[in-house]
Amino acid sequence: MNNKISIIIPVYNVEKYIERCLNSIITQSYTNLEIILVDDGSTDRSGEICDRYALVDNRIKVLHIKNSGRGEARNVGLAQAKGQYIGFVDSDDWVERDLYRCLMESIEETGADISICAYYECLAENKTAKMLYENNFVCNSKEALHFTMSNVKRKYWFNIAIWNKLYRRDVIKNIRFKGREYEDIMYNAEVFYNVSNVTYVCKCLYDYRLSRKGSIITEGFQRKTIETEMKFKEERVEFFKKNNEKKLARDAETVVIHDKLLYYVFMLLSDDDYGEHIKKYEKDLKKAKFIADAKTNIALLIFKCFPKLWVLIIKKKYNY
Repeated sequence: MNNKISIIIPVYNVEKYIERCLNSIITQSYTNLEIILVDDGSTDRSGEICDRYALVDNRIKVLHIKNSGRGEARNVGLAQAKGQYIGFVDSDDWVERDLYRCLMESIEETGADISICAYYECLAENKTAKMLYENNFVCNSKEALHFTMSNVKRKYWFNIAIWNKLYRRDVIKNIRFKGREYEDIMYNAEVFYNVSNVTYVCKCLYDYRLSRKGSIITEGFQRKTIETEMKFKEERVEFFKKNNEKKLARDAETVVIHDKLLYYVFMLLSDDDYGEHIKKYEKDLKKAKFIADAKTNIALLIFKCFPKLWVLIIKKKYNY
């Protein structure tokens, strides 16, 4: 295993967390690494900390750029990357010591283009295993894309984030990130669509930091969720339609319907003014077709016939 891995880390105002992140990277059991830190115009000490680490580890390269958002910072890193494989880490997270060794071993054993692992959601000192299945397995690109768009309980589900994955550089080609937030959605849709196989490693090897606890309605739902996240999810539908992938387009459209059903209620219950978006979502959902799984179709039927009942159901489910 002599292939070099380029790890791209966008950095913005994370002086509280960046050292833990970098310590977990530089102590990886897989050592042939190129660590690219893209300081995205930080106004705290994050950039200084990155420079200090670069002085003691020659695998680290620091790029200081004007604040442009996480997506563009990743693009800058990709332009500089020299490795045969590409990994991404968020600067407020950290990784387990064997992350890249295990991901690389899985690729070399299976010949897959992308490897993906389970992860922990971390809140304070509490860790919750996510996406942890019984065995390693390999799937083709369309199966993997289906797993990223499953809303109902299925045997497998893959998160759409880029940080618990290792990519063969050849398959990324000229695909780049297209936004400041939620840019993973379209990036992975395009990349996964262009690969042959994806391999899964049944170990929790990435530690994803949760920034808050409590109800998603009161704390986790933000304006960018509907203005940016949903834009990319709707763009994903059009991407699959353009490529005549009817089943994948249906999967993607199911996600849009499912999420709009939730976000409609979240907007109604929010203290912010979402009047214009509420009207649009109500109109979209009323004309939406019953193309989804049974559970989502039932939810859509309730919304169409008894919208007030749907609001009560979601309020009860999320303890609002």
